[in-house]
Amino acid sequence: MEKNDDLSISFYKNKKPNKDEIVLIIFIEERDSHFNGKLVEYSCDAFLRKEDATKKTKHIIWDKIVPIGKELIGRVDEVNSDNSVQVSLTYMDNDDKTIIENFNKNKKLISLVKSMGIQNSIFVNTIWESIIYIIDERRREEYEIADMPPLLQYCVDELDILTEFFNEDKIFLKFKEALMKSIEEKAYKIKSIIGIISYNGVQNTIELLNKATKNIKYKYSLNYTYYKKNMKSFPSYLFETFSEDSNDSDHENLISFLEKEAKSSNNNLLVCVFEKCKKNI
Repeated sequence: MEKNDDLSISFYKNKKPNKDEIVLIIFIEERDSHFNGKLVEYSCDAFLRKEDATKKTKHIIWDKIVPIGKELIGRVDEVNSDNSVQVSLTYMDNDDKTIIENFNKNKKLISLVKSMGIQNSIFVNTIWESIIYIIDERRREEYEIADMPPLLQYCVDELDILTEFFNEDKIFLKFKEALMKSIEEKAYKIKSIIGIISYNGVQNTIELLNKATKNIKYKYSLNYTYYKKNMKSFPSYLFETFSEDSNDSDHENLISFLEKEAKSSNNNLLVCVFEKCKKNI
């Protein structure tokens, strides 16, 4: 993040972003041909050529397209040798609520660390380097840029694995306690991603899903989607509920039913669980 009383070091362990990464930018100055600014989550200067800000050629009101001092979403086009970053806005929909929500989750991570009872900003930075940077490094090793979840969401999704990795580290245990408290205090989405292959055709899959959801009494959504992993996409179904309507057991029961039906179908069905009971805060 930008240097402030909360965090005076880079939000990420990496000091600069990758090409094509989606970033948060604040522009601070307009020049004849471009805008100068800074990345919010990296310690990098940024510049935006005016031709990369809009496709319009006439009647341009720059204050509306590139407002000075406001956080904007952009894409990294080039990372220069001096660590300055060239960005573009033209391809982006700056009203994309999902992207903005992801950046807001990152901001919540700072508040989460501060909630551990740490008042001294030096200690906040120390914890960030010893815990958050290590988690961020693991996240980047596991995901491609296009599929990478927000850092806070990754902590929630991989909490069990991270607990084993940090091996009862006292600082991490305090972080885990604060994270669990944050989750429990408000409603959150529970999601499971399930791959279903029917060797008898799509109608067979539809019948299976209808049978599996026939007696569900809680609120849910079940939508066809694609599960992305390591630059590959797999057809799947996203099953989602809210914690105020449902719980992990409901997801586990549904998945168990699908797996049992697949096994009893003389190998005409295959069920693969990509993600089970992931909490989406």
